[in-house]
Amino acid sequence: MPSVSARSSARFLRRSCVTLCLLSSLLAAAACGGTGSGAAGPVQNAAPAAPDSLVKRAAAGDVGAIATLRGQHEAGLAAVLAAYDATSDEAQRASLRPVIDAVAKQRDAHVSRLYWYTNLIDAESAAKASGKPILALQLLGNLDEDLSCANSRFFRTTLYANKDVSDYLRAHYVLLWQSERPAPTITIDYRDGRKITRTITGNSIHYVLDEDGRPVDALPGLYGPQAWKEALTRAEALAISTRGTKGEARQALLRAFHTHANEEAATRFRAEVVRAGMPALPSPIPIPGPMGAPGAAGPPPPALLAMNIAPSKSAVEMRPLKGFMRGAPPVDTVPWGVLSPQHRNEARLDEQSRSLIREKHPRNWSDAESPGRPLSAPELESMYNAFETSMAEDTAKNELGIHANIHRWLAEQPLDLPTLNKHVYDTLFSTPASDPWLGLVPPNAYTGLQDDGIKQ
Repeated sequence: MPSVSARSSARFLRRSCVTLCLLSSLLAAAACGGTGSGAAGPVQNAAPAAPDSLVKRAAAGDVGAIATLRGQHEAGLAAVLAAYDATSDEAQRASLRPVIDAVAKQRDAHVSRLYWYTNLIDAESAAKASGKPILALQLLGNLDEDLSCANSRFFRTTLYANKDVSDYLRAHYVLLWQSERPAPTITIDYRDGRKITRTITGNSIHYVLDEDGRPVDALPGLYGPQAWKEALTRAEALAISTRGTKGEARQALLRAFHTHANEEAATRFRAEVVRAGMPALPSPIPIPGPMGAPGAAGPPPPALLAMNIAPSKSAVEMRPLKGFMRGAPPVDTVPWGVLSPQHRNEARLDEQSRSLIREKHPRNWSDAESPGRPLSAPELESMYNAFETSMAEDTAKNELGIHANIHRWLAEQPLDLPTLNKHVYDTLFSTPASDPWLGLVPPNAYTGLQDDGIKQ
């Protein structure tokens, strides 16, 4: 039987075959883009930093100074990060962190050190000037808010904070985020001073766009950082190969890439099922019919269905959701947890991610003698391991199941971003824009509450 390293090498070669013909273009683009500075130091290759006085005014809460730094893009972020790195005084650093987040437009940007556009036109201009493709995050809520959707919070902790990933993103992509809709929250009030606040339902996706904002690929949900970077590298090569092409010439390149990628995903899925010792299973998460085919009329999908799509976020959100909704979450046709060990090495948290998790002060709330105490070192390690396991399950499901459908759609026909995004949220994420309640209001369910307990 082949060794693990031999199987990994073979899998890498299979994944890379689509982009071999694009390698020279990718290397040339990487050479033009340079290398990232690393998440441990200030951003390099930026315009001259803003004056120190501007940063000091921003740290003191001067809204105009913050807006000026934001308008300087990567150079403004570099100036604030330089001030942050130059001091070891924790009070000064604490005053600079909100400024870093405001300039970067990302929560916890003192670790990721990534600059995000929030307007597609601005991102397209930056992409054309730099020769880089666009990585466009579509999420519920806003990336610079603490209570954005759970997946986006995990992105900030496990992907953007990962040193290798953040270096790569800085050097190879123009970053953009846009909000699909506000992230709904739920608060459980125990009426004795204790409250639990969580976001509920909703999924996120990263679109890879060319400099004109046209979709090239899309990575749904949470991936392990190693798997995510590998997928982004392939998508970057594809974006570079399509630069300057239009019409059928461009679609032919997309069709060849995504047809092969879809077939490869099916092959990998069958091989992983065999290695896991399971009986043969049908292709995972099939979406019947071509993209754009009318769906069956009926009530909106229940939130429990949408919640069950993402294993890591469902672990956080499912319990309170089940508390006030009838029924049980649907059982997935594929036991993705059985496949997750084969993706464990792709879902390792690096030290920067672990450090950021510790900054969030995770606590043990079930300790009867000392509820809310900080986690011990063994408890932290157990939490890291549990999250890596669920992230590996997400990686398997998103890459071999959900992403495979996106490959099929992009191979079928040219798609603009609004059309693709609508179909993703309507069908793959089961949260259609036509349902303002995100499946949280069951039709015809009696609640016993005045106006069903709903305010508008």
